[in-house]
Amino acid sequence: MATEEQRDVSRLWSSISTTNAWGQKLTISNRTVSKLSFYLRRTGTVTGSVKFWIRKVSDDSILLQQNWGLGSTISTTPAWYEITFTGILINEEVYILVGEGNISNTPSNLIHVYDSDGNVKAGENMVRRSNNVYSDYPAGSDFGYKYTYGAPVVVGYSQAHII
Repeated sequence: MATEEQRDVSRLWSSISTTNAWGQKLTISNRTVSKLSFYLRRTGTVTGSVKFWIRKVSDDSILLQQNWGLGSTISTTPAWYEITFTGILINEEVYILVGEGNISNTPSNLIHVYDSDGNVKAGENMVRRSNNVYSDYPAGSDFGYKYTYGAPVVVGYSQAHII
């Protein structure tokens, strides 16, 4: 298994909520993705769950939606939080996102996300999904993420022997 990542998470960016999800728009080319991670921290008391998504850019359909767990269990110290799932073959431009479900938060009770302030990967954009509308953020910032992948599964392939 290999990992694609943006580990430079030098800046506290914003917070997630029931109407706000943050993430990255990127192209995943012919990879079977099985883990997804985001760099998060909590302030105060947060209720509700934290969700991870992978959505198609082409039509916003959901390839993966999974609860990570309760927001109250996110540490007050920044750390990577990961979900593991049955691998899904992806060969297109996608959004990878983290957001909250059924959250009751206030300005002092939040889940925060981090981004990179400079070490930006080519062909990627940090995005915000708010009330089902996406906003691309300008070049110069990348959202912190990791995903683990393997080679695509090839069905019905047999190798010929050369003599």
